[in-house]
Amino acid sequence: MLFCAYIGAVRLGETVIKVDGVAPVWPASGVAVVGLVLLGRRALPVIFLADVTANWLDPNGVSLPVVLGTASANVIEPVVVVWILHRLEVGLSLTRWRDVATLAVASAGLNPGGTPGACSTR
Repeated sequence: MLFCAYIGAVRLGETVIKVDGVAPVWPASGVAVVGLVLLGRRALPVIFLADVTANWLDPNGVSLPVVLGTASANVIEPVVVVWILHRLEVGLSLTRWRDVATLAVASAGLNPGGTPGACSTR
């Protein structure tokens, strides 16, 4: 289920959300964070394999080293976000404004996943 949701989110980001060839919001990151929160560490290989699959099937022909580098970064990103959320004791019910704000800042402020992909486009 997580595998399919992640690939669907990647496709959504690549086809619907792009502005001038760049996706300012990456739905797959949110799917990865939710998967990691709900499933714990066992979600990591699923996220990695889903990212490799989604990028390997990219019609633009991305090379294997770029696919593996991007997938690795896209696994690290939700780990860091979830670690920050646990460290700051964010309630997963998001009933407090503090929890919502912390989630938004932690999620928006970290994007190591986009770096390898952006660097490989030129």
